[in-house]
Parts: sequence; structure tokens; C-alpha cells
Amino acid sequence: MSRSQQIVGGAVVWAIAVLATAFIPPYFFGFTADSELTVPVVIVYVVGYLIQLAAIFLVNHAYGHSRIWPFFVASGLPWIADAWVAMGGPTIIAVVVLVAVLAWLFAALPLRQIWLEENGLPVEATIVRVEPGWFNFVINNIYVQRKVVLNVPTSGGKSIQRSMNLIFEIGSYPTPGAVVPLRVDPHNPRRFIIDSRKPAA
Repeated sequence: MSRSQQIVGGAVVWAIAVLATAFIPPYFFGFTADSELTVPVVIVYVVGYLIQLAAIFLVNHAYGHSRIWPFFVASGLPWIADAWVAMGGPTIIAVVVLVAVLAWLFAALPLRQIWLEENGLPVEATIVRVEPGWFNFVINNIYVQRKVVLNVPTSGGKSIQRSMNLIFEIGSYPTPGAVVPLRVDPHNPRRFIIDSRKPAA
């Protein structure tokens, strides 16, 4: 199974798990917002929660990059969905729409990145300047994030300036003139990613 298939499959499983967990208690066990929890309902909630969390792990693993926001969503949204469906009424439609949109985002964003990794044009962008930051965003006490403005080559010998966040080891901060390898969308040069197969110079 390819990375893309794993990502799409994980997003679909996540959506099914969240919705099934929210709809089974009220429609199969008669659970409502005023009901007391029973053992079967608790089992459905716990098992469904673990399945949807595992699906997010699968999406992130297939993607190959760490993303924090899906785990925040997977940690809190199922409980909100469960409560809204148990309440009944228009909130049920809101839950279905919200889960569908988030599942699409879980899959679409990584798939776009993978497409750029495989089909993006390799270019060498140049750092024009480093934006001043109000505070240092430190990762694992080793890396620091900096926002830089890049001069990105495009077709016809032209170039555009775009900004992006880059991560560097503490003490090895970026300087103007440094080269950053990118993969650029051949149809839209404003869309690009770091070319992880080549080191920055």
C-alpha cells in the first residue's frame, strides 16, 4: 500500500470511527444527554476513541512528518461529537460536516506535500533576509525556528520573494545569501516545500 493510500485510508477510518462512536450510543442503546453512562456505552466510547487516535497515527506515519494539530483534534473532537449527537437536533448535521471537513484536511494537506516531493521542480532559493522574531521557538532544546524571506527562481529566469519558517540548530542561524533547496509546483511557483533530499548550503 502506497503512502497516499495509507493517508486516505487513515483519514477515512478516522471519520468513520468518530461518527460511529457518536451515533451508536444514542441510536443503538438509547443514550441521550440526560442518560447515565452504562458499560456498553463506555466500551463504545473508549474503543472508538482508540481507533480514531490510531488512525491519526497511521496518517502521520505514512506522511513521514510530525504534525501536532491532528493529535489535538483527535484528542478533543470525539468527545464534542459524542455530546452534540447525544443532544440531537441541528448539532448532528454540524458534527457530520465538521468531521468530513477535518478528514479532508487530514488527507489533502499531506497528499499535496507528497505530490510536491515527487513532482515538484528542484530549485535553489536564496535567503534574502531573516525576519526579526519577538521570541525564540526552540524545539527539543536543539533546534530553533526562524522566519526567512526567500528569493525563489521561477520559469523564464524570473524569481519571486516568499517567506517561510525554517528550522536550524541553535548557533547555526541562517544568513542572507545562504542557499535553500526547494521543490516548486510547476503550475504554481507560490507553492513549494523544502527538498529534504538535499542539504541547505
